[in-house]
Amino acid sequence: MRRDRPIRSGGVSCCACAHAAARAACCDCDWPSCSAPIDGHWTRSLEDFIDSCYPADVPRQQSKLWQRVFDEPEARTLFGPLHAEEWPSAPQIASLETIVQRVLSLSAVSEKPADEQAAIADEVRSLLASHPTSKGLELFELPHVVEVYWLDRLDG
Repeated sequence: MRRDRPIRSGGVSCCACAHAAARAACCDCDWPSCSAPIDGHWTRSLEDFIDSCYPADVPRQQSKLWQRVFDEPEARTLFGPLHAEEWPSAPQIASLETIVQRVLSLSAVSEKPADEQAAIADEVRSLLASHPTSKGLELFELPHVVEVYWLDRLDG
């Protein structure tokens, strides 16, 4: 789908695009993370569980802490303000084992010992099997949003 954006020709020196699906995982291109898990929905419970797998000092895309670098004095001399848009997209459909494997592939999980990974996999299976909004499902719908960020380079 083509989208017209207010980006001047030759004006962008930095642009990032992040997919987002139910915040079921971290940001990357083949299985994205969600920008807005739904309160009361299994996607919120799964995201909260995933958050608990990360050490407190490890930043995640969802925190948007990476945006602070563009508030630094040097960045303000190089770029205009950070712009952001969210583009809703078709949901992703995944099986239970696809979701489990994706959670296990997260860096904060994959670096854990095998016994901890097994416990995490069991917890994800248990969460999805017991949550009122996912109980009994064979396929899980992950709401999908594409987050786009851009900056205009300052000529000077």
